[in-house]
Amino acid sequence: MQQFEKRIGLGGLEPSAVTNLLTLTPAALNKMSMEDCAEGALLLSQEATYIQSQLNMLQSKMDWCKRRIDKIIAPIIRSQLQRYMDASYKRALAIKEDDVADRLQAVYDETASYHSRLSYLPTSLRSQADKLSKYQETKRGQNYG
Repeated sequence: MQQFEKRIGLGGLEPSAVTNLLTLTPAALNKMSMEDCAEGALLLSQEATYIQSQLNMLQSKMDWCKRRIDKIIAPIIRSQLQRYMDASYKRALAIKEDDVADRLQAVYDETASYHSRLSYLPTSLRSQADKLSKYQETKRGQNYG
């Protein structure tokens, strides 16, 4: 997963401007100017948008895999004799019966893992950006007060 995150540009261990903004101490935040707050908020919003675009690509890949699997296993499910079997169990059995469907399911599962791991990030980054914007407004009020 960490290799995937690096491949799409999420850095991980290397310090970046985004990482620095997310780990600001109260003292460092207090020293930031209004412009620094605005730039930080913009950077966090841009990162959120980038990660959301990566999530959209992952979702698209998952949807494609699911559609392909459904096409492959439809005839298998139709021919299954155990009519009183749970639908999810029928689906799993049908996927296991076809090598291509099984490989596609593996791709789907891996992609879903990446998607799950990253899905909270855009909202979290936008929340942090909003907080920096509000802090910028507070600083603006202090300068005029």
